[in-house]
Amino acid sequence: MSTVRLLANAFAADGEPSAAISINDLLIRNFAGTVHEKNGRMNLFFLYLNGKQYHLAQEALAQLKGKYPNDEAVQLASWLMYLEGQAPLMLRSEQATAETEIRSGARIALVNYPNPFNPTTIIRYELPTATYVTLKVYNLLGQEMATLVDAYQDAGVKSVPFDAAHLASGVYFYRLVTDRAVQVKKMLVAK
Repeated sequence: MSTVRLLANAFAADGEPSAAISINDLLIRNFAGTVHEKNGRMNLFFLYLNGKQYHLAQEALAQLKGKYPNDEAVQLASWLMYLEGQAPLMLRSEQATAETEIRSGARIALVNYPNPFNPTTIIRYELPTATYVTLKVYNLLGQEMATLVDAYQDAGVKSVPFDAAHLASGVYFYRLVTDRAVQVKKMLVAK
């Protein structure tokens, strides 16, 4: 089964989303009622979202919400879809957006580079004021995979390395929580 998922992710990373979509459709049909169906549905959502096919991403999200209404990963996907609709620049050009947010002070700048990555990336954020910070990594099922920061930090730019050598290829979320803000971004481990 992991071979099928890796193949779908490889097609997506190689710029062949139609092949990745077909493989995820196969997962959904042949493994109904299992975690593989859910993973296939989540992968479809992200393929559509990353491909700027928002109406298809919205349909995939609606199906996820119908089947898994209380699932944390689905709630994170809903949040990402909301962000895509409310802040069009946010997921399109992360580096430019981070710089804009730093200047405006409207949000905490949060970006990782490189993305996709294998096996390490740097998560960078800027705090406008001193605050308590937690930075955690989650998989598509909403399971916590790593706690990178859980401490009080002074204002300024912070860089946190993340090594995903122990994780499988796929989409992961990183979530930054402060006293005044919560941000969730996605990253792709491509092995």
